[in-house]
Amino acid sequence: MSADPRPQPATLTLGGKSWTVRPLTLRQVEVLEPLVARGSGESPFAYGLAVVSAALVRDHEADIAGLRDLEATSADLAEATRAVLILAGYLPGADSGEARAAQGAASTSTPSTGGSAPSPDGPSTPSEI
Repeated sequence: MSADPRPQPATLTLGGKSWTVRPLTLRQVEVLEPLVARGSGESPFAYGLAVVSAALVRDHEADIAGLRDLEATSADLAEATRAVLILAGYLPGADSGEARAAQGAASTSTPSTGGSAPSPDGPSTPSEI
């Protein structure tokens, strides 16, 4: 019997508050689809909040209104966004063995930017000179 390919629940943490988020429903992924497909035009901050909100809506809807009031860093928001995108299947996930191998590889190589997976920091925009 093969292992269950579905992602395991993830813990999102922002500003000292944590939520356990189960693998997303198709309804939640449907909400994420236009965010991911839209690409440019949305700030990384707004993108991250929208992605995290889509993940929290099923089990933690009451907490969504207070997300902007949390004392969290942009790195915290990016990590929470990445976890949601993994749950939704937009970014590859890793089990603990794969995660350890990836961490070792990350220390000796740089990640590729080619490909169609969305950035957990949101859509990129060209920098101005």
